[in-house]
Amino acid sequence: MISYNRDSVPNIAPVPTGIHRPFWSVMIPTYNCVNYLVETLKSVLAQDPGLDQMQIEVVDDFSTKDDPEAVVREIGKGRVSFYRQLKNGGAIANFNTCIQRAKGHWIHILHGDDSVLQGFYERLRQGIEQEPNLGAAFCRYIIVDDNSHWTEMISPVERETPGILSNFLAPMAVVNRIMTPSIVVKRSVYEEIGAFHPELFHSADWDMWKRIILNYPIWFEPQVSACYRLHSSSDSSRLKKSGDNITEACRAIEIAETYLPALVATELSNAAREAHAFDALENTKEMLEKGNLEVVIAQLRAAIKCSHSTRIFESLNQILPILFRLLYNNHLLPFVALDKFLSEAQFLAILSQDIKEFQAYPNNQLTLAKLQQARQKIAEQWLNLPHEYLQDAYRGELGTAHKMLLRIGIQKASETNMEQEFLESQNLGKNQNVEQGKIIKNILVKMLYFLPATFSLKSELSIIPHWFITDYLTFLFGSSYFYKDKAEVEKYHFYQQQWIQDLYDWFDRMTDVYISRNVANSILETASFVPPENAIKDVYIKYKKVLQKVLHLKECEVTHKFAEHFTDRKKIKIGILAATFADKPNTWKTLPVYEYLSREFEVTLYALSREGSYLERYCASCASDFIVLPEGLAHQVDVIRSADLDILVITGDSSAITNCIYLLSFHQLARIQVATATPLSEMAISTIDHHLSLKEPQLLDKIAYSKEIASFFQEKLRERELSLLRDRLHLREINFIIFPDWSQPEELLCQEFIEILRNLSTHTLRTQMTLLVDTSNIAEDEAELLFYSVVMNLMMDEDIAIDEELQISFIGHLSKLQWESLLSSIQERIPLVTENKEAIIAVCAESIPVNKEK
Repeated sequence: MISYNRDSVPNIAPVPTGIHRPFWSVMIPTYNCVNYLVETLKSVLAQDPGLDQMQIEVVDDFSTKDDPEAVVREIGKGRVSFYRQLKNGGAIANFNTCIQRAKGHWIHILHGDDSVLQGFYERLRQGIEQEPNLGAAFCRYIIVDDNSHWTEMISPVERETPGILSNFLAPMAVVNRIMTPSIVVKRSVYEEIGAFHPELFHSADWDMWKRIILNYPIWFEPQVSACYRLHSSSDSSRLKKSGDNITEACRAIEIAETYLPALVATELSNAAREAHAFDALENTKEMLEKGNLEVVIAQLRAAIKCSHSTRIFESLNQILPILFRLLYNNHLLPFVALDKFLSEAQFLAILSQDIKEFQAYPNNQLTLAKLQQARQKIAEQWLNLPHEYLQDAYRGELGTAHKMLLRIGIQKASETNMEQEFLESQNLGKNQNVEQGKIIKNILVKMLYFLPATFSLKSELSIIPHWFITDYLTFLFGSSYFYKDKAEVEKYHFYQQQWIQDLYDWFDRMTDVYISRNVANSILETASFVPPENAIKDVYIKYKKVLQKVLHLKECEVTHKFAEHFTDRKKIKIGILAATFADKPNTWKTLPVYEYLSREFEVTLYALSREGSYLERYCASCASDFIVLPEGLAHQVDVIRSADLDILVITGDSSAITNCIYLLSFHQLARIQVATATPLSEMAISTIDHHLSLKEPQLLDKIAYSKEIASFFQEKLRERELSLLRDRLHLREINFIIFPDWSQPEELLCQEFIEILRNLSTHTLRTQMTLLVDTSNIAEDEAELLFYSVVMNLMMDEDIAIDEELQISFIGHLSKLQWESLLSSIQERIPLVTENKEAIIAVCAESIPVNKEK
């Protein structure tokens, strides 16, 4: 289950036992939409499979302008139930009531102004019954207008034929591709992942579909089978007038960024912001043509707040002249509030153009001077801003400009004379006896002028507000690429060690889970530990504990129990995990580990990406399989575990910890895990069993080295299997083994068993002995029954006390590797007249010394 802030959404209780559960629950939320409810109900009733198969209920959110209950009585004629909320709670609360009241196994939430086409339920049920593990199923939909006329807008074809969608997370994380009337969700899914997010309104459905896709397979039906109504009085139309459609989408993106796979969360979130900003700009152009300035300004402001990409500001540069011309022609300039906004928008557009030019020509002093001037302007605005407006400003145009400059490393640019005078007058480093708002403003200004190594995480982290914490940590831990000079790099390394200590202390003190998870996500996205050459072990240990806390907050399942080595397995399964197998020093150093392994081994390479280089192709040719891991830590863990590896070699650049590989190493991914990277060795991670020092390939006799590695793998695997067998078979200091031929008459077998047990049970060292009994050609329960009948006879007839002091264990079926491990711990084989010679030879037990005294 993908981790997200489960506490932020309401729980859905299971249906009480004893209640009849139909296949479908069609739940119809309504609020002042009686004109369309008739059409909605008729579209469902036309496909009604009967009361046993479908619950149909209208859930009204305390309508004030019409009487939906009367419509239900008239159209439903007793077939449709009706529930009215005691007060108006809003659309999302009403949705959640629908889910909680649903009794069926599959829930369809159908807006009171939407409808379904003939065959909707039949088609989706066919898919559901083909794939029992589905979490949801949806179809294509068409948009209809106020008069129920079909428009030309139809949802995209996700695949040509009905079936499960693969790789659907990325497109769904960028824009919402599913409208509520087109999707059905398994009720148990809502019970598992929670209800719709109450903080969202227009985007709560998008957030829900993303959470489902992250955790469950989803089915797609390409036939258009649902109608989504878009009309002037709909929520989406109203939200456009205020820009809240984009603002809320950005909030949904922000929430999703905390639970999307860490490896792609930032990339997908930025793509989503840009897509919604472009949507706002399209709305702006449309409303410009219609002269609707209210919507133009709202959508323009929302676009700028939503995304800071260069492409957005290029589009903005095209729109602003048209807008200025329209305003001038309508005598709306100057207008103070509007003029201020347009001034800010124009500043951002110009800044974006200057940044683009600077990136193309970094030595252009004229462009740099413009950016330095912009930097000082932003810094002055931060310092002059009232404290209570900081959050809004950071999320608005000022924060946008601030982040744009940080992304190009403006803090590396020297200060102009004016900037030096400005900085000297501010005393930015003096935070004692200064109120929190002033400290935050000082930090924002310092970020524009100073490198991260000059910041004190210990003193600042405890006062950083939640809306700023992620960006602040990103600035500190994600800025290593700004350091080029060796002295600067060493200084950054030194401060990074101190930040790790500060983070460790902060997590210990922080009690707010939501804030902790925000910080955890920031660390997952940006924080790569780059240790200096003289890093002390304590630093590695602290960083390990910080990331252990992060994994705990993300609710990752780090433990996993693997079965003993399978008896029918012919080869030892080896995995090699690396960020990449591209042409890099680490790839060359790792290659000899598996390049010439014998056919006794089956090797699989695991990487985060595949680029197709010659070395990568050669590495793949030395393995049985090359697997590119999917997005998301949990999915990556599942893929590796599903291979049921005997040994996983986790390798990486010893000069830095790649977060994804490092976090994977915290999980039990194979029976034995071997690390090659120095940081992983220094961490003392409990899931790392052994450490392997790689050698320079040019200094190796590769064939001899390969045999050495093979011997190492076999030895470590035998040690593990012996440890497991020691527990299962209760091995002691003295271990005997017998190989009975169970096909012989019971009388003969019992005679020999009696003699052996009589001698062992009276032996002075019996408390140190275990008798192992081979059962390779008999069912173990049959062998136990026969053997213990002998024990009972001895106890009754000869008054010999055979108690727990003498340990008897039945071996059962073992793999070749397990036998090799076990034989090394057996001191003697007790010969039998009725002996299974074939079994002895098969497991190479003839080399065990024979006990001649029996």
